[in-house]
Parts: sequence; C-alpha cells; structure tokens
Amino acid sequence: MRTMRYFTKILSLLFVVLCLGCDEEALMPGTESVKGSGEISKADDQKVSSATGDVRVMFYAQAGESNGGMSEENGSMGEGLKYAHVVFDAHEASVNNPAKGAVMIDMTNEEGLVTRQFAANVYAVLVEPELNKAKFLALVISDTKTESDETDHDHSDGDHEEGDHEDGEHEDGDHGGNGAPKGNQSRVGQILAVTVIDGGTPGINGDLMGWKWFGNNNPNIPSLDKPSGWGSLENRVIIDGNLLVHVK
Repeated sequence: MRTMRYFTKILSLLFVVLCLGCDEEALMPGTESVKGSGEISKADDQKVSSATGDVRVMFYAQAGESNGGMSEENGSMGEGLKYAHVVFDAHEASVNNPAKGAVMIDMTNEEGLVTRQFAANVYAVLVEPELNKAKFLALVISDTKTESDETDHDHSDGDHEEGDHEDGEHEDGDHGGNGAPKGNQSRVGQILAVTVIDGGTPGINGDLMGWKWFGNNNPNIPSLDKPSGWGSLENRVIIDGNLLVHVK
C-alpha cells in the first residue's frame, strides 16, 4: 500500500512538470517585466545634454552699444563695478519633452548683500559638445528689489549707476522701438540670453559666462540655429564657484 501511494505521488509530479513544459507562456517573461524593461530603455534614450552652474561674477558698466548694449557710464570704471550671484540649470529638449531649466540672478553689492533678484524659466537650449559650450534663452518671470537696495526707485536692475539702475546694462532695443521696455521698468516678460563655456574646475580656471537682456518683441533676440546675435552678449568675470557642461 505504501509503495502504491509513493508511485501515485511520482505520477502526479510528472504530470505537473509536463503541463508546465507545454505552456509556453509560463516560460516567457511576464508582461510587466517586458514593460519595465522598455521603460528603462526609453529613459536611457532620452538622456540629454545640459549645463549647470553656481557662480559669482563681477563686471563693469561700459559705454556704448558696441560693448554689448551697455549703457553710458557716468564716472570711473571703479564706480561701475557690479557683482552678481548666478545659479542656473539648462537641459536640452528630448524626444518627448521640451527644453527646461531655470536661472536665478542675485545682484549684490561688494559685501554680498542682495539688492535685486531675477528669476527666469529656460525654454531653449543648445549644447555644443566639441566646445564644452552651452547657450540658452530664458523668460524672466520674477524681478524683485530687496530691502538691501537703498536706491529710491522700484525695479532697478543696474542699467545705470546706483540711484538709477543697478546692473549697468540695457537690453538690446532699450532706447526705442521693438516693444522693448525701458531699463527702469521690471524685467518680467523680457528674454535673457546666456552663454557658458566649461573651461575647468573651479570656475576661475577657465570657465566663461555672458548674458544680455532683450525685450520680448525685439527682432534681435538670438536664435539657437543662427550664430548671429550671440556675439553681443557681455562677458562676466567669474570670481567664485563653478559651472559644468554635461554631455550625454
């Protein structure tokens, strides 16, 4: 009797094994496994080049449109020395997503006290891997004067000397036409064009950065598919921090 029971269990086990062997779906990976594998592959395909940075810069208010659209300087170069803390990230568009990122510029005095803050959303990015360079456009969404600013007007960004504006520059087209707002108005709605070059670490070892403001209706706003316009951006001297160009 015991032998018969043992023989019956062996037959049952063999029957189960044969059934599984005939069921091809049981031997194939599940639908969820295939789907998960596909999502990972898709994510890898959508890695994009980008540029990021956290730097402190200084620059002079210079005279004349030939110097990148800077406003007239009233006084010595020392009086026109400006400082800013810039934090940014800019990511190229992928197959299914547009370019994205953000730029924060804090205008400061020599001691580092913030006098004005700009925030902008990045909407167009181009990374040039062979040059370790990136250029991008951002729409200004916020322009705030802080309590540290002792000037007597609102929305000053340095387009003139202290008491007029704070950052020593006009956007292209400030002086009439093309719908560009005056320098003593809010920057909100304007376009910020930026170029960066990753030349080494830390930033003082070869990194470069330049930017310029444009009225949103200005026909001279640089385009990513054309080299013209980008050469007018005013370079800033990096004095601290670092920026990186990440190539996919």
